[in-house]
Amino acid sequence: MYTLFDASETFYKVKKSIQELAPLVAKHGIDAINPPKEVLEDKNAARDAVKCVHDNGLRWGLLPMPVDFFAEDVTDDAFDDALEKLKIWGLS
Repeated sequence: MYTLFDASETFYKVKKSIQELAPLVAKHGIDAINPPKEVLEDKNAARDAVKCVHDNGLRWGLLPMPVDFFAEDVTDDAFDDALEKLKIWGLS
């Protein structure tokens, strides 16, 4: 078990980059940080984020999802669009 900081829009709505958050998260004894969606859509940003997380002694937490797959109101189109987004992210 490890502690996790989630700066996603869903929870804290923190508008900071991984490079800004990682040192603070590590400083306060948190073990992991969730990757923001933006990092998953840009290979250069992903490389920089991986280095930053590693350099700060952290690891990745939970992967964000492009849609709440469990929500009752998710339409077929939204579900299909989310699956396509996961392909772009290299996760399917």
